[in-house]
Amino acid sequence: MSGTAGADERMRRDGALAAVYPALARDDVVVVTIMGTVAVELYQLGHRPNFFYLEHAMGLASSLGLGIALSLPSNPVVVDGDGSLLMNLARSPLSPATTPPT
Repeated sequence: MSGTAGADERMRRDGALAAVYPALARDDVVVVTIMGTVAVELYQLGHRPNFFYLEHAMGLASSLGLGIALSLPSNPVVVDGDGSLLMNLARSPLSPATTPPT
C-alpha cells in the first residue's frame, strides 16, 4: 500500500509528508518534528539543514516550535502527533495565546 490515497482509502502519514515536502524543503522554512516514525519518514524524503528531529522529548515539539516562532522572523512548521499533544497538555492554551512578532 502506498502513502497516497486511492478512491477507497485514506491518506496515510507518509503520503501526507510526501505531499507537503516540497514546501518544507525551502531554505527559509524551519521544520521541527516529533520523535520516531515521523522523523524517519521526513529524513528518508531528504534531509535538509533546516530540519530539526526532536528526539527523547515527546510532547515538546510544539513548545520548541513556539519558541522558534517567537525568536525568528519566519514561522516554523511543527509536525506533531496526538500522543505528543497528550504528553504536554499544559502547553495547549499557551500556543494560541502567544502571538509571534510579524
